[in-house]
Amino acid sequence: MEEKKKLYQKWWFWLCIVLLTLIVGFVLIIVVGLSITTSGINEVALAVQNIDDEATVYTSAGMNTVVVEIPNYTDNTKKSKKENIENTIKKYSSSNKVLSNYSKFILITKINSDNTENYFYNINVYDLPSMVEDEEESKIYLDFVEFTKESLGSSSTSSSSNTTSTVKGEDIELTAGNYVVGEDIKPGKYDIIALSGSGNLYIPQKVNEVMGTTDNNFYLKNYNNVTLNNGETLEISGRLKVKLQAK
Repeated sequence: MEEKKKLYQKWWFWLCIVLLTLIVGFVLIIVVGLSITTSGINEVALAVQNIDDEATVYTSAGMNTVVVEIPNYTDNTKKSKKENIENTIKKYSSSNKVLSNYSKFILITKINSDNTENYFYNINVYDLPSMVEDEEESKIYLDFVEFTKESLGSSSTSSSSNTTSTVKGEDIELTAGNYVVGEDIKPGKYDIIALSGSGNLYIPQKVNEVMGTTDNNFYLKNYNNVTLNNGETLEISGRLKVKLQAK
């Protein structure tokens, strides 16, 4: 009669041991990886909050996008902090840094959000580590956030697309340069009046006019009823000086 084999002498016993070892090793790798990733994000969050202690940092579920929110974005101090935060994210996303596996960075600046249900926000989506803005994706993300807030019936539906009708802008005079609505110009409805000089006035997908004060048919003196939404840009070139007169 064939002698009965002991358990450890059976082939399937060792197969089970090998499989169990592989499973345990895989789980350990995942746990260690998540621990390293989490500690890395904590390091980034600490660095960001050392710049602005009101800022929040979080990542997407897929661990490919890092998001920073800056509340109460109202003055030049915050603008400087924003630039420092952008540089910090770029540093951490460069080679061999803790964010080197991340491909996107979303920066959300909330304007006049302190103790206010209705506030404006601006969203920028950047590719990492180049920090080149993807303007099309920024717009898509902004539209998605606004649609979500409307669908949920949130009382703080105040994006660039539909809050300016209830918010009056502020008169401001501008010379050559690039301006961002919500940062340099208050959102609202305006008449644009040429005060002196001449040059080009450009608002993407809205206005592209040569304006000036010379009395001829080439220069436009006034451009009325322009709605400026949070996050849009306005570019003035040449020696043109204009007044944005709130309505």
